[in-house]
Amino acid sequence: MRAYYFDNAPEVGPYLLSVPPDERLQVQGLRAGFGQGFRTIAGMVAVITAVLAGSEVGLAVQTAFDAPAVALATGIVGALVSLVILMRYQLNVWARALATPITDDAASV
Repeated sequence: MRAYYFDNAPEVGPYLLSVPPDERLQVQGLRAGFGQGFRTIAGMVAVITAVLAGSEVGLAVQTAFDAPAVALATGIVGALVSLVILMRYQLNVWARALATPITDDAASV
């Protein structure tokens, strides 16, 4: 959005803070890193999916063995494992997207 104003409305340039692209997240109060992935829609869906998967695992163990403590432990482990898998998938997709050059053909689609 800021780049649009710098390009198309140069008269507002003095009112906008000009920062290098690498520092834009920090200026806006956002930190880059692993935790940023949880603040995306895909990250929120991953957390909800992991919680549901963990509860399914716990429910299956409770139904099969009638052991509440074991069901709780396996449910937590199942949720954490599925969350790690989903977040690694998201990071891999981001890495592929960053490695793919944007061409005029891709931008017009």
